[in-house]
Amino acid sequence: MPLHTSVVCPHLEPGAPFWSLLLREDLEELEKAQRRAMGLMGAVEGGQLETCLGTDFHRGAGVLDVLYETPFSLLSCGYDTYIRYWDLRASTRKCVLEWEEPHDSALYCVRSDGNHMLASGSSYYGVVRLWDKRQSRCLQSFSLSSPTSSPVYCLRFNTTHLYAALASALHVLDFTAP
Repeated sequence: MPLHTSVVCPHLEPGAPFWSLLLREDLEELEKAQRRAMGLMGAVEGGQLETCLGTDFHRGAGVLDVLYETPFSLLSCGYDTYIRYWDLRASTRKCVLEWEEPHDSALYCVRSDGNHMLASGSSYYGVVRLWDKRQSRCLQSFSLSSPTSSPVYCLRFNTTHLYAALASALHVLDFTAP
C-alpha cells in the first residue's frame, strides 16, 4: 500500500486514510526511507548467534548490564557481583580483567568514562562505587539510599557529576563541590 494513501498515526486506526498536502518529492523520499527501514529490519531478523562470552558460569550468574567501550571491548556486570572487561580480539571465552563487588551484592549497572574510570551500581542501599581499571579494589563508594534499601537501576557520570536512578529518586553527586 503506498505511503501517501495510508499512514499510521497514533490517533488513527492502522490503515485509515490520511490526507496530507505533501509534495511529490517529499512523498518519494518518505517511501525510500520506508524501504530502507524495512531492509534493515530484514537484516536484523536474519541475525544468528555468533558466540557466547565466557564459559563455566554457575547457574544464576546472570548479566544485568552490558556497555560497549569500543567495537572490540565491552563491560558486563550482574548477579555474580563481578564487573568484567571483555576484549573480543583476545578471547570470547575469558574476560581480560574483572573486579569484585566487596560486599557480595549483585551489580545492576556499570558505566565507563572511556578511559580508566568505572562506576557501578549495586543491588542494596543505593551503593555506587568508583573504580580505576588499573587497580583491583574500588576507589570510593557512596550510599545513596538510607535508611531504605534500593538498587541503583541506572547511572551516568563524567568528571564533574554522577547521576544515579534509584527506586524513589534520581540522585546527583557533584564532584566539584568542596
